[in-house]
Amino acid sequence: MTVPTVLIVDDHQLAREAIAEALVAMVGVDVVGTVATGKEALRAAARLIPDIVIVDLRLPDMPGDEVCAQLRRMQPDGAVIIFSASAGDDVTRRARAAGASRFVSKRRGMAGLRSALIEVGGT
Repeated sequence: MTVPTVLIVDDHQLAREAIAEALVAMVGVDVVGTVATGKEALRAAARLIPDIVIVDLRLPDMPGDEVCAQLRRMQPDGAVIIFSASAGDDVTRRARAAGASRFVSKRRGMAGLRSALIEVGGT
């Protein structure tokens, strides 16, 4: 079985590092990169072509749902998981409209993110 590759996009360095470490330990994915901005995410995704991109909604240069929409246009077969502290029907609608494979509230923690990864990546 192929191990899915993952790119993590979050403006907080500690969050990126913690997510990466936890995912490798819990799910066994290959974290191929971590970046802090939407523009970095788009450049890294074009270069690395990850199977799954995990995107925070609040990024310093552009909204995460816009990053998601651009990623989906770049790589229609890739999966995008919006992982955000923001929650509610409006946020879920924005993620869905942008083409996100899943929306996971950070309140659900790593267990919620792990479940989403399993659903979209087959790990």
